[in-house]
Amino acid sequence: MKILRNFLFLGLFIFMGCEVQKSGQNLAKEEQIPNFFLSGWNGGDSEKGYIVITDDAAFSSKINSLKNGTQTNEELNLPKDEKVVVYNFGMRNSGSYIVKNIQKIELTKDTLKVYLPHSGAQSPSAEGAQIQVISYPWMAFSIPENYEFNYVEIK
Repeated sequence: MKILRNFLFLGLFIFMGCEVQKSGQNLAKEEQIPNFFLSGWNGGDSEKGYIVITDDAAFSSKINSLKNGTQTNEELNLPKDEKVVVYNFGMRNSGSYIVKNIQKIELTKDTLKVYLPHSGAQSPSAEGAQIQVISYPWMAFSIPENYEFNYVEIK
């Protein structure tokens, strides 16, 4: 009888533990893939950081500046019900550093986690040479309008 009661308590404990963990995970994280994505190997800021753009005029101005290096008159509109994050990677000593896509974006509490695919970059062979170019890579991507965060973490 004592063994049966211990198994009953163990089963109840496991069941309750699993249930609490599942409901906590649903509340803590939101995941998505961005509808808008653009990146470049040069044109970003010299310091690592991000800005959030919430209106069409600022979006159009910033993206045109990043794409062309100068202000242009091409009118761009924010994706509907979204805002755009422009992330600068800071100064890099390789002109080949560019982000080609985002695997997923995850909002956890006050941190926006951005998952990038592994680049698979390789070192040059012993006989080869590598050219170094100072660059300022950046990326811009959309997130839902209701996402609120204080930090961006690149993974």
